[in-house]
Amino acid sequence: MYDLLTSPEHVAPPVINLEHDEAGVIELDVSSMTYDDLVTLLRDLGFHRKSASDESVPEEYQNGANPPSDGTTLQQLLDGTSKWSKLVKHPE
Repeated sequence: MYDLLTSPEHVAPPVINLEHDEAGVIELDVSSMTYDDLVTLLRDLGFHRKSASDESVPEEYQNGANPPSDGTTLQQLLDGTSKWSKLVKHPE
């Protein structure tokens, strides 16, 4: 698992893999994103960012992402209706 808190120089990974019940694994190409944009993407997708590695994860995030009402769902990524949809890597 990639940890943004402990990664050297806050360097973003080149790809994020997300699992979707119906579509399988969705790959997002984040290689050109800034650290701040990556944090915003993960927040929009409903991931909780701990402020310290020993902080406990809130109950609503224990089983995975919990997108906010104004956030982005994985289905929106696939449908192309999210501002982040351009990041989805399609099989060639």
